[in-house]
Amino acid sequence: MIIKRILFRITAILIGTICILFSLELFFRINKKIGYVTTSYKAATDCGIDNAMLQRKQYSSVLGFENIPNFQGINSHGLVSKEYKLEKNKDVFRILILGDSIAEGFAVTFLEDLLNQSPPLHLKYRFQVWNAAVGAYDIRRYYLYLKNKGLHFKPDSVIIYFCLNDFDVDSSVYYKDEKGIFRCSFHASSELMRRHMPNQLLTQHSYLYRFIILRLNSYLSGLQKGKEGFSIKKKEGLHYLAGIKDICDRNRLSLFAVVFPYLKPLGEYDVDQRENYENIIGALKELNINFLDLHNYLPQNELIWYRQTQEDQIHHKKELNLLYDKIICNYFLQNLV
Repeated sequence: MIIKRILFRITAILIGTICILFSLELFFRINKKIGYVTTSYKAATDCGIDNAMLQRKQYSSVLGFENIPNFQGINSHGLVSKEYKLEKNKDVFRILILGDSIAEGFAVTFLEDLLNQSPPLHLKYRFQVWNAAVGAYDIRRYYLYLKNKGLHFKPDSVIIYFCLNDFDVDSSVYYKDEKGIFRCSFHASSELMRRHMPNQLLTQHSYLYRFIILRLNSYLSGLQKGKEGFSIKKKEGLHYLAGIKDICDRNRLSLFAVVFPYLKPLGEYDVDQRENYENIIGALKELNINFLDLHNYLPQNELIWYRQTQEDQIHHKKELNLLYDKIICNYFLQNLV
């Protein structure tokens, strides 16, 4: 008799809870202007990348999107690299590159060839460069990629090719529909994402869930406001960069970063661009990560000429690839091997 009463109470509580949740869900669907529903979850089918690049992408539950293996210049591992077997001989030194469109469009064969033509001191190795860069990725995705996929490739070293906007973390929710990859912008801070990564299915379908998550997000973000010298971008970048360093340290991988400039003289950076540059350099120094700052090696007065278009201050012409690779190769051999 006692057991029946307990079961009845439990059932009544469950049914009552379900009814309350259903009623709240219905309420927020009817009253869309309440809270953070319509203004914080907006459809954007481009995924932040152009249509030509989008054709090479497929949905990923971990990363949002990733390269399609064996599709137009992409190898069977989903990398923009030569085709190599996963197994590695003892004389092979394997480098994994993490980056966004700057690195994805890079002719890494130049770097690999330069490394393998290095002086006799380094010819004990055969270098392989595995380019895992994907257009529109950021520091959070670099961390997630290394943690969930990159280690599977058995690298000896990890190089991050930093675009100066890489600390602008994309918190959008991605999913796959009948038309392919679909994105909805979702302004969740790293304060929230570190505690609870929003559930893709619930975020996509539940107005109540979005309301709760974004209220929590506002509360956590509010805790950081007013702190002297506080930079959300720097804190987010520092968090994920520290995660990458921790993975490399635990797996005894050397970690190296290359900081690519905006294609204009450093003195002409606007306030945001200068902050982006200082945040990345500051985080690398704070975490004691070896890095190469290309601002110190490239002729400042020639940078504008290397732009793909006059408006694009990030992506460079192919003529710059070989110059970049020579600088990176020399620094890598002198400092990391």
